[in-house]
Amino acid sequence: MSLALNSSATARRPSFDRLLMFWVPVIVLAVLVIRNDARMAYAQSANGAAVEAADLAENAGTGTRERQLLFLALGATGGMLLWRDQRTNRRPIYWPIMLLLGLLFAYGCCSVVWSDSPFLTVKRMIVLGCLALGAIGIGKVWSTRDFCLALIGWTLLFVLISVAAELANGVFLRGGDYRFSGVFHPNKQVFFCAFLFLCSSCMYQSERKRIYLAIAIFALLAVILTKSRTGTAACLLAGSWLWWSYLPRNWIVNLAVAGSILFSIGLIGLGASGEEVSLLSAARMGREDELSDPTKLTGRLPIWTETLSAFINQPLLGFGYGAFWSPERIRYFESQNGWAFSHAHSIYIESAVNWGLLGVFIMLMIVVATVRRAKYLLRTHERMAGRWMIALLILAAIAGLAESAFVADGFEAIVLCASIGLVACHGPVPPARGMR
Repeated sequence: MSLALNSSATARRPSFDRLLMFWVPVIVLAVLVIRNDARMAYAQSANGAAVEAADLAENAGTGTRERQLLFLALGATGGMLLWRDQRTNRRPIYWPIMLLLGLLFAYGCCSVVWSDSPFLTVKRMIVLGCLALGAIGIGKVWSTRDFCLALIGWTLLFVLISVAAELANGVFLRGGDYRFSGVFHPNKQVFFCAFLFLCSSCMYQSERKRIYLAIAIFALLAVILTKSRTGTAACLLAGSWLWWSYLPRNWIVNLAVAGSILFSIGLIGLGASGEEVSLLSAARMGREDELSDPTKLTGRLPIWTETLSAFINQPLLGFGYGAFWSPERIRYFESQNGWAFSHAHSIYIESAVNWGLLGVFIMLMIVVATVRRAKYLLRTHERMAGRWMIALLILAAIAGLAESAFVADGFEAIVLCASIGLVACHGPVPPARGMR
């Protein structure tokens, strides 16, 4: 009788662990993104027009109680994952990456000493700590397949909610200045769609199931519909690398020829219809009228000029993590430019003012160690993790020219951090001489 009870308990344990270790993080992160970033007003405009919001300066360094609780829940979830995993698994860890991540976090904590606003730095380091703990917990505990399935589920959910919101408001695929946004800004929506495209591509390459290929094609179309120029270019280049590393060379040549023929037919068709054909207009994705409108977040030059002018006064250590965008500085920039902005719209400039050159150097070392680890995994049974990691870094590096998302406290940064944890905690660890 006792043996039967023990067997029954053992049989039930995997399902309970699955609920705890997989579905709890999935639900927590989905709720965090929807509650923190989703706005129905985006779906009502058909082009992602700015949502009416409270004064940026008044909101600098603050957050709603709900947002704070959700980040604390994410951190607690990550801690729970790490604790339970430590009791049941002893995976080899690629320590160079983990130690560099720890060094960067410690450096951020130390930046309180020289911060322009120590209070802001403390608050944002707490958020960063919760984000990192949750992301590393997910990356360490989940398998590569579980991570990819969860990421497909999250992003597909966000995209489908967005499509439903636009259909409900009667603006889906409406002509004119239409941009696919749904309940998110198009410049954020493009990353959800890019993650969906890249992750579905990885799953198709691993399992050869057509459903993943269909999802990838759908996601790529959604990327283009956002008309986010930098995000679309980054997604296309990251996807090109992903498929270049997978397809036989004769397939690549055939696809390139077919694409060139289709593109030429399209240009001929436009010319025959009397439409003006302009490659520059195509590159701008039909958004020529926005180029001089900073409120559309396309006129980034004033942001970069103001931010870099301040950075050269404190280049080595920066202004302390999260302290640069203080209420006083936001109000000053608004008085100088006639409109307010609260981040640099570039991961490189944003990182420089937050971390300084010393912190940026540590971040660069993390990227180098991650790339080396990913390249090693390409030669092991964890090759899908290696492919995904390199594609994600390409996406972040290119999109980061004009967006700060991957170094902000949002879904993009969580995905990046979890992916770094994934490659650091999965696959064999080579001897010191083999880490190339």
